[in-house]
Amino acid sequence: MTIKIYGSFRSPFVMAAGLTVYVKDQEFELLMTNIKSPEYMNKFNPFGKMPSYQDEDIILFESKAIMR
Repeated sequence: MTIKIYGSFRSPFVMAAGLTVYVKDQEFELLMTNIKSPEYMNKFNPFGKMPSYQDEDIILFESKAIMR
C-alpha cells in the first residue's frame, strides 16, 4: 500500500515530511483535503493541522514524528 500524506506542499511541514519519505525511497501520494472538516479531524488529526501521514493502519499527525 502506498503511503499517503495529507496536506499541501505549500506548507513547509508537509514539504519536510514528503522529502523525508522521498529520501527513504518510499512511494507516497499527496492528498489535498479540508483539514478543518470533522471527518479529517476525527480520523487523522484532532487539532486540524497538517501534515498527516497514513501507512495502512498507522496514522501520524506531527511532522517531527513522521520524519523519524
